[in-house]
Amino acid sequence: MKRTIQVVAVLGVFFFLNCTSSNPMKLVYSDQNNNVYVVSSDALSYDPITERESSSGVYSGGEAFRVSLEPSEYEEIMNLAQKIANDPEGKSNKREMLTSVLTLVDDRKESAFILKRSEMRTELESLLQKHKE
Repeated sequence: MKRTIQVVAVLGVFFFLNCTSSNPMKLVYSDQNNNVYVVSSDALSYDPITERESSSGVYSGGEAFRVSLEPSEYEEIMNLAQKIANDPEGKSNKREMLTSVLTLVDDRKESAFILKRSEMRTELESLLQKHKE
């Protein structure tokens, strides 16, 4: 009887751990100009680079904002981000001009990826930028 209870307890913990969402809880994306987007389960915020912070001294990323996200919007962004993270192509080992940084954060770990230009990166940026309007 004691052994059965132990097995059931272990299976319960295994089931619980494997039924949690496979999507990260949060995404942080720094585009090629160092504008930063933060996506949580219910909101997207944008922190643009200012003229003073830019390397040219002229570029500005515009106005900061925070908008609410529908669950379907969150899932769409996170699913694409996970696809990018799992794709062996389109990554760099070094942050250079025209690269961006995608960071995925959940309650267990943080994973960062330096991204080269790609179709999926462009698609992610489009999803994030559509909320600027």
